[in-house]
Amino acid sequence: MVVVDAGSLIWKNANVREGELPERRLKAQLILDAYRLSGVDALTPGPADLALGVDFYRQATADLPVLAGNLSCSGQGWPLTRTVEVGGHRIGLIGVVDEVPEGCALTQPAVEAARQGVQELGQVDVVVLLSQSRVATDGQIAEAVDGLDFIVNGHDRQTWKNPRGYDHGSFGLGAGSRGKKVGVLELRLKPGLSGWQDSSAGEELAAQLERMRSRVADVRADLDEAEDDKTRERLDKRAEYYQAEVDRLQAELDLATSSDGAQHNAFSNHLVDLDDGFAGHEALDLLVYQAKDRLSQLDPEQFEAAELAGPWVGTQQCRGCHLEQFEQWQGTDHAKAYATLVEARRHMDSDCFSCHVTGAGKPGGPSSPQQVGVFKDVGCESCHGPGQAHIDQPVAATILGKPGESICKDCHDGDQDGGRFELPAYLPRVLH
Repeated sequence: MVVVDAGSLIWKNANVREGELPERRLKAQLILDAYRLSGVDALTPGPADLALGVDFYRQATADLPVLAGNLSCSGQGWPLTRTVEVGGHRIGLIGVVDEVPEGCALTQPAVEAARQGVQELGQVDVVVLLSQSRVATDGQIAEAVDGLDFIVNGHDRQTWKNPRGYDHGSFGLGAGSRGKKVGVLELRLKPGLSGWQDSSAGEELAAQLERMRSRVADVRADLDEAEDDKTRERLDKRAEYYQAEVDRLQAELDLATSSDGAQHNAFSNHLVDLDDGFAGHEALDLLVYQAKDRLSQLDPEQFEAAELAGPWVGTQQCRGCHLEQFEQWQGTDHAKAYATLVEARRHMDSDCFSCHVTGAGKPGGPSSPQQVGVFKDVGCESCHGPGQAHIDQPVAATILGKPGESICKDCHDGDQDGGRFELPAYLPRVLH
């Protein structure tokens, strides 16, 4: 098994507030320690990772195999390539970047670095490029550089269940964002064969194509029953969109299942959800426990703080005029949202608190876990908007009476909640 990471995992973008660095670095250290346990074979840093500090990154990864051959920071660089042996096969790894943070520079373009990497590796069985470049740049690399087999993109956070095929026989891979999935690429090499055939793409694409054809049929049936021009126009547009998807999927299926008459090596790609279904790992569980403990004890003075002078008032201010609604709210999960963070020891976690605290991250609302105060839980203003204007002038126009689904999806966005949110099922639990 070969374990690789193409970057932008220990932090999400190139910007981080100075006051948040202690928390971010603590989490980064946890991720890197987990990689040590797994025996990672190559890491490629992105601007997001280096935003936590180049010196911090160098120190935190000093004993890890970082590859970034065309990146120089403060006059120091990293290796371009590495070769590992698995099951009697030599796997060549290349690391290149295309964007740099302040204080760093590219020593050569990503395309040229990838070409140099292939030459530097020499005779290997498989070449994998770890790319901190945009997907469009990956396409240019695949077009210009012979000898690449797989390109793992860590920059654009693409979630590709089916690898993207390039014209010259290489394939692009992406496992999404936030570390919620891990990509598993299984290779079956046979002596004397060259090139690759995706053994799993045909089945998945065929299933997607069948589902999309079914949608086309359903929309056309609705069209036959439509009674007004406005409905027909809306259904026509939907049918046109679905038909375009059918054509796209059919083209991808034809490419995935086509053969030039020769036999090739085979691969299959899977994206595994890192959810609660996994059994515990004693050593990793201990690392997580220790990290949560350190996170909950971070000194509030290490965070940026500001006096709250915004339009948010807190749920208790609504109680006087809306007692019945307040008491109903107390029986909902929204009223226990902050307690779940405390129980999980994540209440000092800047990545979590905003969906468990009223007004968090909004103008005038709490901007850090230290500013929670009276805004604990998902209170009235989380759905109905800030309440100060309504207190000053209690008329319908100063508050949102019927929140729309888009407000729910600020947090129940299909990513943070694991895709469980369905408005018809959730709304009765909080309706008053």
